[in-house]
Amino acid sequence: RRRNERVLWTVDDAIAELALADERDAMLDVVLRFAYRRLSTVAIFIQQRTAEGLGFVGWDVIDPLLGRKDIASFALPAEGPHGLGQVQSMRSPFLGPLKREDPLVRLFGRRPRAVVLMPILVGDRLLGVLYGDASGRSIPPSALAELHMVMPRLGKGLGNLILRKKRALRAQLGAPSQIVVGRLLDGAAEEAA
Repeated sequence: RRRNERVLWTVDDAIAELALADERDAMLDVVLRFAYRRLSTVAIFIQQRTAEGLGFVGWDVIDPLLGRKDIASFALPAEGPHGLGQVQSMRSPFLGPLKREDPLVRLFGRRPRAVVLMPILVGDRLLGVLYGDASGRSIPPSALAELHMVMPRLGKGLGNLILRKKRALRAQLGAPSQIVVGRLLDGAAEEAA
């Protein structure tokens, strides 16, 4: 159903939706849906460590012909002569046409007039890339301006989520570690007796 509906959110609406999202997938979904309202295809690629090294893996897509399962099977090394590799090395957005040999052209089955690739950053760390195109049309400059306002909020939200999870893990590990230390001390006292 989501693929047939375009949200009518303003930038403020998208920022509010991001603030309400309490998990990573929900935050990424907000950004996908927000970008899709002005573009014909949007996708998110997450950066992951693989056996071959650092790479990009497809997370989700809103496209007339592709679904989440189609893009989940896509994997690409982080370094290389392709659009995602350029964002990886520069840590900055890319706007322009893709080269014919770019793996994204093969993935989507067409060469759009121009694409926008926006880094998903938490501080200086690249977590992924938002891809968008308007097929044969040019990308509206207002869509770029809106994404430039929303993407830093996504990074901040993801950063806050990471901090919350680290705190929860520390709190969770704090209690068991005290129990373990107590058991070790009890065991040492029994051995001494």
